[in-house]
Amino acid sequence: MLIERANAGLHDYIWQHLIEVLPLPNSVLDIGSGTGAWLQRFQQKQVRVLMGVDLDTTQFAIEGIPTKALNFDTYQGEIFGSYALITCLELMEHLENPGLLMDMIQKNLAPGGCCILSTPNIHSRNARLRYALKGELGHFDTKSDPTHIYPVYTANLQKLLERRNMKITSIHAFPKGSSLNYNRPVRWLAQLLSPMMRTTYEGDNIIYLIQHNHSSQP
Repeated sequence: MLIERANAGLHDYIWQHLIEVLPLPNSVLDIGSGTGAWLQRFQQKQVRVLMGVDLDTTQFAIEGIPTKALNFDTYQGEIFGSYALITCLELMEHLENPGLLMDMIQKNLAPGGCCILSTPNIHSRNARLRYALKGELGHFDTKSDPTHIYPVYTANLQKLLERRNMKITSIHAFPKGSSLNYNRPVRWLAQLLSPMMRTTYEGDNIIYLIQHNHSSQP
């Protein structure tokens, strides 16, 4: 069993709710491919055009899928192809230069294609309450992964995309309405205060579907 470098169940949720409800893409680029666990799902479905990109490709353990080693913070406009689906799961929060990631997506996403990008969710009531009480963002505090350095705020992400003629077409959250990461007192208090806290996207991870603006497509 290959390690999925994400919250338990996140890959399954994205597969069941976003991949299986749409026609299977004929080509997939996975940015931040890790062990290859995510791309293996497409390989098992006989998707033939697959590629993984990661800073460390030595951990990639799937035969028959090409990989490219790349430092995302120094991306220089490389084009790996034109992909119907680009996935970028739990990577953006690790980057110093998130705009370069948007460049990579824009340059490698086929017209009419879709990008699925997931990252820790800072919009949930749990996250907002914890910040109000402690002045620390969940997933980005001293107890979290020390390589988490960039909390993704939806409005700012949309601005980065607009500069590249892309847009967010839908937003999802995992787990639906619950949490695997926040402790019980925070969850209980957030639930108690929910009538006074505007609901946004409730879950530990936020998932964005991204596409080119139609006006920018050839």
